[in-house]
Amino acid sequence: MNSYLPSIPPACRLLGSPLELLGEETRKLLSRLAWLSPAPIPENLLEEPIAGEAANPAEAFDALAELEGLLLLNRSGETPQFSVNRLLQGVTRLRQELAQEPHALEAALAWINAAFVGDPQDVRSWPVLEPLEPHAKAVANFAAGAGVAGVTARLLSQMGILLFTKAAYGEAEPMYHRSLKILLSFKKQGYQHLKLEAGNNNYIGILQAQGLPKETIQAKLASLSQQN
Repeated sequence: MNSYLPSIPPACRLLGSPLELLGEETRKLLSRLAWLSPAPIPENLLEEPIAGEAANPAEAFDALAELEGLLLLNRSGETPQFSVNRLLQGVTRLRQELAQEPHALEAALAWINAAFVGDPQDVRSWPVLEPLEPHAKAVANFAAGAGVAGVTARLLSQMGILLFTKAAYGEAEPMYHRSLKILLSFKKQGYQHLKLEAGNNNYIGILQAQGLPKETIQAKLASLSQQN
């Protein structure tokens, strides 16, 4: 039986052991990475502090090294980036949902939102924004699905602007749609969100860019308003 252990993926081996075997900072980092995309993650993200926490890149890189040592992530030998095992991400999210680990969705959301800086319409900002694109999309969609408002609307909107500018209209539309849905929910709660008009215009713009007739656009807006 033991002769077959080396063929078992490292992530699967860890699942049979408590994650408490990892260091505290390593568990904290893993809990946030679980909400990102399996796509490569730029290592400079580890230098970005979470709101309310002091920046400590040294501890973050030590945690990264521990995960690498356990073969739970792969670091690129060519560029400063790494990727996390997809299975491990899914199980770590599940453990958080089952309250076996502290929930880190909002921390991950704040982390990516803080790093997603620059003008999405300015190509000079793209070297910063593009490596974060899949992770901003992943964590914002998780947050929207979980009913986390806060900065979710802002991150979805910024993603929509970036994708719109790149003429990726099909990908931009759901970003704008989810952002506007959140902003409309603020309005239903009794106050006018300052970004609502901009969100409404962005959504109309992406629908027009796809060549939809005025009647279809109006029907989509009406349906969205009724949902809220």
